[in-house]
Amino acid sequence: MTAEDINRKLIEIINEYTGLEPEEINDDLSIQGDLALNSFQLIALTGSMEETFKIQVHENDRMGFEVLGDVKNYLYSKVL
Repeated sequence: MTAEDINRKLIEIINEYTGLEPEEINDDLSIQGDLALNSFQLIALTGSMEETFKIQVHENDRMGFEVLGDVKNYLYSKVL
C-alpha cells in the first residue's frame, strides 16, 4: 500500500463520517472542531480505520489525534 492509497482511503472514511467533500478534507482539519467528531464518532472512525488498514489503534494513540494530519502520520507509521 502506498501513501496515495492511504490518503485516498482515509479521505473516503472521513467523507463517510462527516459528509465533507474530498476537496474539503486536508491535514489541518481539527478532529473535534472542524470535523465535529465526538468521542463516540472518533471510536467508530477508528474502527473503520482498523478494518480498512488491518491495524490496531490503541486508545492512547487515538486520544493524541488533534488534526487529520496526526491521523495520516499515524497510519503512515503503521502501514508503510
